[in-house]
Amino acid sequence: MLKKIILIPLISFVLVLVAADLGIKYVAQLGVAKELQSTLHLTARPDVSLSGFPFLYHVVKGNFDSAGLKAGPGLASGVPFHSVTLTLQHVQFATGKLATGKGGPIQADAGTGTVGMTGRGVTKVLRDRGIPVTVQFIGTKAVLSNAQLGKVSAGVSVSAGMLLLVPASGQSAFSLRLPPLIKDIRYTGVKLAGGVAFVSFRLDHPKFEVPKI
Repeated sequence: MLKKIILIPLISFVLVLVAADLGIKYVAQLGVAKELQSTLHLTARPDVSLSGFPFLYHVVKGNFDSAGLKAGPGLASGVPFHSVTLTLQHVQFATGKLATGKGGPIQADAGTGTVGMTGRGVTKVLRDRGIPVTVQFIGTKAVLSNAQLGKVSAGVSVSAGMLLLVPASGQSAFSLRLPPLIKDIRYTGVKLAGGVAFVSFRLDHPKFEVPKI
């Protein structure tokens, strides 16, 4: 009987703590998502997940083991994208400043991610620059077409922050500057899958400056 009397309040207390932890987690993730949307110049609000347990402890400390970001179709620095993913390791920020809208930096030890781009999006950017070419990503292959080329396959690569499309027929490559999501971003490669070009990138000690609200 005594054991039940002790356990019931204890269980209730634990449930309250868990509920509070989940509530704070939701609010914190929503706040960080809003700030990163602005900082990364995304038109679509991303989904953000912060990793660390107990969550309230990490909020008070202002650090998390990792943070994940996913955004659906939209624009990044004016460039159409199908998706953006980002994983940050060992994230630190001033909880109080962010919560009160005073801004401040969000810092991490490292970050990796991808920008997914469709052929339609790449075509739009090139045509806006006066380059009359149609780009298609079909499965794991790239196809270019216009009046001069006809329809040819193309190699796809990344170099110096540019997406390069090299016609197999030997004509000059077409290039597109990839979105500068954050200072010192390093685009490292590209993989075609499901009709999307997923361009991978790395960040070393990234720092996101969050403006005051």
